Amino acid sequence: MTTISSTHVDIATCLRLTKNVTRLGGTVPAEIRQILDTLDAILKWVPRSTTEILSSALQNGELTPDNAGQVLTKALLESGSIEEAREMRGLATGRLTRTFVENLYGPAGDELIGSLTPVFDEAVHGIVTAAEHFGPDTDAEHVLELGDAAAAAWRMLGKHQQVLDDIQQNVIHPLVDVSGFNVLGGRNFLQYQIGKDAAFYVAEPRDSFDALAKVVGGPVIKARGGRWFVLATKTGLTLNTISRANEILDVYEAADTEQTQRNYLASHPDTAPTGEAA
Repeated sequence: MTTISSTHVDIATCLRLTKNVTRLGGTVPAEIRQILDTLDAILKWVPRSTTEILSSALQNGELTPDNAGQVLTKALLESGSIEEAREMRGLATGRLTRTFVENLYGPAGDELIGSLTPVFDEAVHGIVTAAEHFGPDTDAEHVLELGDAAAAAWRMLGKHQQVLDDIQQNVIHPLVDVSGFNVLGGRNFLQYQIGKDAAFYVAEPRDSFDALAKVVGGPVIKARGGRWFVLATKTGLTLNTISRANEILDVYEAADTEQTQRNYLASHPDTAPTGEAA
C-alpha cells in the first residue's frame, strides 16, 4: 500500500507531467483537466482594490442612497492587500495540487497513463519486429545485407527507442520519483530503488524484480534500441497503470516478507510456532 504524499509537488510539476502526456499523444482526464483549469484561474486572479470596486459601482449606477452601505461593505470585504492575496492564492493552489496528486492515485491517474498505451505498444511492436531481423549488436553494414525489411526496421528502431525513453524519463519516472509524485511509495524491500519504475513494465510478477530493475534503472545501454531492445525481446514489455504497478509491487513485497520470515525462523528455530518444523 502507498501513502499519498504531495510534499514535493508544485503547480509546475503537475503541468509538466500533463504536458508531456499530451505531447506524447496521450489525453488528460476531465477530472485532472478541471483541476489544472482551476489552478490557472487562481494564478490569473488579481483582487480588486476598494477604489476600483467603488469606481465601478459609480460608473454602473449601482451606488444609491438605499444600498450605499451594502456597496461599501462589499467593497471592504472584496478588497485585500497584496500579502493577503498571496496567502489566499498559496492556500488555494496548495489544496488543489494535493487534489491533483490524490486523483493520480485513483481512476483518473490510471486513465492518464492508459492513454499512452497505443503509443507505447506501437514502439514496442516496432522493436520486436526489428528483433526478428537482427540483434542489438548488429551493425548497419550487416543489416543492409539482410534485406529491405531489416533495413526499414533498423531505421525506425531509433525512433521507437526515443518514444520509450521519452515516456520513461518524462512521465513514468516523475510519477515514481520520491521527490516527485511518489505514486509507488517507498518500497524499502527493494535492493535497487532506482529501478522501481520497472513495475510499470512488468506484465506479471515473476522472476527477479531486482534483475529487471537494474536494466530499467541502470547505466544506459549503448546498443541500438537500448534497454528496450533487451526487455522487449527477453521479458516482454507492457505499460501498466499506476494501480497495476502498485499491485505488482505488492506481490513482490509480500513474497519478500514471507522469505524474510522463513529465513528468520530457519536461523532462530527456538522461535518457531509449536508444531512447525525448524
